[in-house]
Amino acid sequence: MFGVGTPEFLLIAFIAVLVVKPEDVPKLMRRFGEIYGRVLRAYHAFLDELDSLDEVVKK
Repeated sequence: MFGVGTPEFLLIAFIAVLVVKPEDVPKLMRRFGEIYGRVLRAYHAFLDELDSLDEVVKK
């Protein structure tokens, strides 16, 4: 979807280690995962709505 795979996630984690205190990195990664999950769910909900709208229009 957004092109965030394992290499990109590892790059974000590496930059976080350089910028943020090491003890705060797990919290930061957890928060990033939560936000990414919300965005992904919203994206799929949007696609589902488009599909249902398409079905209504075709009838």
